Amino acid sequence: MYTRALRIGEYVRIGEAEGSVIELGMFETKLRTGLGAEISLPNALVLGNTTKNFSRTDATGKAAGGADSTIETAVTVGYATSWRLVHAMLQAAAARTEGIVTAPAPFIAQAALSDFYIEYRLVAHVRAPSARERLEALSRLHQHIVDEFNLNGVAMTSPHFMQEPVESHMVPPAAWADRPARMAANEGGS
Repeated sequence: MYTRALRIGEYVRIGEAEGSVIELGMFETKLRTGLGAEISLPNALVLGNTTKNFSRTDATGKAAGGADSTIETAVTVGYATSWRLVHAMLQAAAARTEGIVTAPAPFIAQAALSDFYIEYRLVAHVRAPSARERLEALSRLHQHIVDEFNLNGVAMTSPHFMQEPVESHMVPPAAWADRPARMAANEGGS
């Protein structure tokens, strides 16, 4: 309240809590998560933690390009894979994701050079007025990232990677609707 770090309707992360601000009270701040849960945070905790506001992404304090907020995700990939290919796959996944705006364009940063892999961070602006829509857009982005990596035969090394696996961890497109998903599709989802 005092620092104007957040307003009702903005999407924020305060410590470990993340969601849309639904109430700014004298003693507590309330968030609504993308899964629909209401979180009450004592204002002492709010003031004592870092607040990351995903709804303010430019100098005017508003999200850029008509977006409602930003989303970000990270993948780790071994050094044997060209960083140019990883950038292209992440850009393709973002381009396929409904809700991600094209201006400003999503960008990729190589956030860490670890012992066995590079960490790539994708940041994009998204039209998602609610916490639920933001979570759904992030979920779609993750689905497209997994598909792009599988299509290109590139293994993600998360969460821990120390050597190349004996067997491939790629899922070929022919197996994307494999059992039990194929059964559910044939039975009308039951």
